[in-house]
Amino acid sequence: MPYTYSIHPQFNLLWIKRIGVITSEDIKALIAESQADSETSTEMAILEDFRLAEQIDLGFTEMVPIAENSKKLGWGRELPTKMAFVAPTPVTFGMARMFQSLMAGQDRIAIEICKTIDAAVDFLGLPEEARALLANPAAE
Repeated sequence: MPYTYSIHPQFNLLWIKRIGVITSEDIKALIAESQADSETSTEMAILEDFRLAEQIDLGFTEMVPIAENSKKLGWGRELPTKMAFVAPTPVTFGMARMFQSLMAGQDRIAIEICKTIDAAVDFLGLPEEARALLANPAAE
């Protein structure tokens, strides 16, 4: 599976780990699966972790509908949600930046692209216990 996700209610966090080759089908499947999960909440912070990603097979054409769907998800939120991408390589950073650009104009999801997990933890305002948990992307 090119992704896993885990829910950490003690941190109000949805941690998504991208693994191996990432495609638009994988992203759509993850969105559908996490939305159907009764433990997720629209108020959770989202950590998109690309430290284990090896390749991105996704272009602008595939990213547009994903961003449009994500904008719709933000409309029902009481408070703006924070989303951090951990994108340590130029390719993952570029993909995250493309998503961020396509999300411009909405105010329900604040997006930050980070090179390190520490920067993402700081942006999301997570406690030190979360930093320890998130330090190893192969954990869990």
